[in-house]
Amino acid sequence: MKQEKILLVGSLPPPIGGVSIHIQRLMDGIKLKGLDVDIIESKSLLKFSNIGKILRANVIHVHLSKPKLKFISVLIFKLFLKKVVITNHGKVGSKGFVNNLFDSWANRLANIPIVLNDKSLEIVRKANKKTQLITAFIYPSNINPLPQHIDSKVQNFVKKFPGNSYCTNAYSIKFDAQGEEIYSIKALVKQFEKMPSKGLIISEPSGEYQIWYQENNVIISENILFISENHDFLNVIVESSGLIRATTTDGDSLSVREALFKGKPVFATNCVDRPEGCTTFALEKMNNLETLLDNQTQAKPREQKDAIHQLSELYHSLIC
Repeated sequence: MKQEKILLVGSLPPPIGGVSIHIQRLMDGIKLKGLDVDIIESKSLLKFSNIGKILRANVIHVHLSKPKLKFISVLIFKLFLKKVVITNHGKVGSKGFVNNLFDSWANRLANIPIVLNDKSLEIVRKANKKTQLITAFIYPSNINPLPQHIDSKVQNFVKKFPGNSYCTNAYSIKFDAQGEEIYSIKALVKQFEKMPSKGLIISEPSGEYQIWYQENNVIISENILFISENHDFLNVIVESSGLIRATTTDGDSLSVREALFKGKPVFATNCVDRPEGCTTFALEKMNNLETLLDNQTQAKPREQKDAIHQLSELYHSLIC
């Protein structure tokens, strides 16, 4: 029997984002399953020294977000006669004609493409019938506690808004193919300015949003707290009253899964299929958010399927 050697292609934290955390947890989970695993990080993808890693791998699992780079990488790996898996982390078909075309070519070349929601599954299966729907959720084997100064800020903030302190996250300011702000942070800030009895914690490790507000001389209301340095967002979810995911596009949000797993109410836009237990709303009806928050019911922890077992079985099937 061949020794199972898995090569991941993507980014590890930092930066701390949903995809990088998924890759870190995948790497940790693969090791616990007894598989040999290595990684080529996106920033060093073109280094000549990576050839050795490629040659040693039985399966290469690609987590790249840029469609053209994804297609070229998959093409090269296939020329090395490697088994290739792709995880499409976003909403497939939402990146504009040219990028969607590169995505389609990459998925067609892959041995097995993975998607994170039903709409993406419908699209990618037209290019590759072996496409599988697998959640992005992997239970963390290690949760890094918040640094003391951040924890103090969060604790003090939550005390000011008992039962009404919500959280949201965005690593940096990003826009979709239509030029809309993906994470709707600016819209949420405006909305919470109208709701002084409720607090919003914004996790944005890059600090780009806070810098934007400072450069534009915008005064942030006291019921909004920015955390603008690296930290484990799961800690913030646990301390909050609920999670708000107001994105214009999405894959299978890790923060949504974590909040459900921890028994926190989740309020998410209906841009993609959301897991059971989410309260969904249309982004253009942001004004209704206060009513949704006021009418929230007590949430219970919801078991989430851990992707590690399914992914390790997938790797095994490609090697044997």
